[in-house]
Formats: sequence, structure tokens, C-alpha cells
Amino acid sequence: MSAALQTVELSPEAMALIKEGTPKPQVERPVLVPDRVATILEETPPRQKATRQKPVPQPPGWAYASFRLPVDLIPALMRASLDRKIQRMEPWTQQGIAAEAIGHWLKKNGYLD
Repeated sequence: MSAALQTVELSPEAMALIKEGTPKPQVERPVLVPDRVATILEETPPRQKATRQKPVPQPPGWAYASFRLPVDLIPALMRASLDRKIQRMEPWTQQGIAAEAIGHWLKKNGYLD
């Protein structure tokens, strides 16, 4: 290593670094006074324990069902939903409208009391 250093011209700062090793910081690290540490700890609010998020409750009596509808019903259902939402008439969701319509059919045909 000394042979490699002799073949290259180094600045005086670089040579000082090599000879002295790691330079010492010019600014000393601040020292916390124990009273200040206690004050900092008192000012820091305690952490709250993490709580598990409860699942959002579903409306009572609702269950998931998936089925296909004829293509010509989809735009009509979307339009009915939008119009009813603008007028604030319930049911205004597609789900609500479909549930009401299916409920009427089931009652009419004797499947629902």
C-alpha cells in the first residue's frame, strides 16, 4: 500500500487523513441534560394500543347473490337508479330496486309470505 501511495501525488489534506485515520468531528455532539430528557418524555403523548377494526356491519338480512340479467334490463335499471337518487326516492340503489322487484314477484307467485 505504501508503494501505491508513493506513486500518486496526494493533497496535504488527503495525506493527513491517511496518517491520522478517521477525522474527529469539528462540532461536538450535544449532551442532553437529564432534566431536559424528563421534560421531553413528559411532553410526548403516550401511544395508544392498536385496536382491531371491526368489520362494517351489513344491513340485517342481506346476503350475497350473483346472477345475470338480460342485457336490455341493465340500462333501464341504471336509469331508474339514477332518477330515483336525484329525486331522493327510496329505493334508489340498483340493489334496492332489484330486491324490491324480486320480492314482489316472489309474493305474487306464492313463494314469500
